[in-house]
Amino acid sequence: MTMQTHYFPNIGYISDDVPENLLARLKKIVNEKNLEKHNMDLAGNIRKEFKIPKALGYFEGYIIDLCKKYDEEFNYVKTIKVTKQAHPFFLESMWVNFQKKHEFNPIHIHSGVFSFVIWLQVPFTKDEEKKSSPGAEG
Repeated sequence: MTMQTHYFPNIGYISDDVPENLLARLKKIVNEKNLEKHNMDLAGNIRKEFKIPKALGYFEGYIIDLCKKYDEEFNYVKTIKVTKQAHPFFLESMWVNFQKKHEFNPIHIHSGVFSFVIWLQVPFTKDEEKKSSPGAEG
C-alpha cells in the first residue's frame, strides 16, 4: 500500500504502511520487559499502557515527514491558529496500548498539534467482526 490522503467535509487523514525496518524495531521495543506504566497520563480504559521513549529516535523522522505531508494536503497548521510564528515539528512522546476485548479509549483531546496511531496486531477482520456482531453495520 502506498500513502493515501482521505478527504472529509471537515478534515482528512493520511494512511501509510510503516517501513518494515521501523515496524520490526517497534515490535522489539514494545515486547521488552520492564516498560514504564503510562496509565495515569492517558484517557483510556485500558489496563496495559506503557511509555516507549526508545522508539522516539527511530520514528521521529518518519512521523515528521507524515506531518509535513498532512500539512501540505490540508493546510492544517495555518487553520488552527495556535501561534503566529512557524515552529518545527517534533515528536514528544510515544506509548503502546495492549488493548483487550471491552477495553476502549473514550473521546479525548491531545495537547499536541498532530496525533497518530500504528496498529501492530488486529485480532480480526471487519467481516469477522460483522459475523460476531449481527446488526452492527458500522
